[in-house]
Amino acid sequence: MTMSVSKIVREELENLLTVFSSDFISEQIDKHKGKIHAVSVEHRVRGAIHQSLNIKFGSSIESMLSRIVDEAEHLRLHPFSGERMDLPVSIKTVKLIDDYVNNRPKSDKTVDADFANLKKALKKKAPISGYKRMDVDLLFQTQSGKLFYVEVKYNDDHDTGKYPDIYRKALKTGTSLALETKKPVETFVYYFNSGERNLVKYFPNSNQMYGKDFFTKFQLGSYQQVCLEIRKYQKIIDMKFKRLTIGSKTWTQ
Repeated sequence: MTMSVSKIVREELENLLTVFSSDFISEQIDKHKGKIHAVSVEHRVRGAIHQSLNIKFGSSIESMLSRIVDEAEHLRLHPFSGERMDLPVSIKTVKLIDDYVNNRPKSDKTVDADFANLKKALKKKAPISGYKRMDVDLLFQTQSGKLFYVEVKYNDDHDTGKYPDIYRKALKTGTSLALETKKPVETFVYYFNSGERNLVKYFPNSNQMYGKDFFTKFQLGSYQQVCLEIRKYQKIIDMKFKRLTIGSKTWTQ
């Protein structure tokens, strides 16, 4: 790896600090100052900064992982990775995926066999029915050409109702990528933070990763080092908030 993981993390996190720019703050003040609200303009602007930080941080994690993969000598980032693009879909495979996700039993005893059967069914030739715009989170390949698609999530804390859709989207994107590249694609879901909830299991452990699992599986250096660099930015961002000037006043926590 020619560039250190620490350097990649630092460069990506620098992008978070744009939410403290005078342009962004002025834009938020203009957006909120004319509205009647029980919460003051200053605190609504603070809330907007918090919200923007959360969104940007999620995007930074995805970009960070892409760059770490790209720097690995034994892996190669695919040109489709990180793109929003029109990919081929098949009504047949879409139905197979929907049926699998919609009918998963609460018990995870059969998930390995069920997932293996789904993969076998999805590999069968199916006619392309059309194209659909999809977000490709992380797509890369080994030196031997084996393709891996990873659906990246910051945290396993999504609403219970949205939880199945994470796996539905991962499967549909992976299947469409296989149709587009005309190569088998192994699909994973990866949560950057550790901690699995006791919910319906859609993927076997081999295809669902948390925390350090991704770094260990693909030999990408130290997950702990990435976390250490991220924690360093807590102090920087805390200081930015303490010195934050909104309008003519400086507000401190």
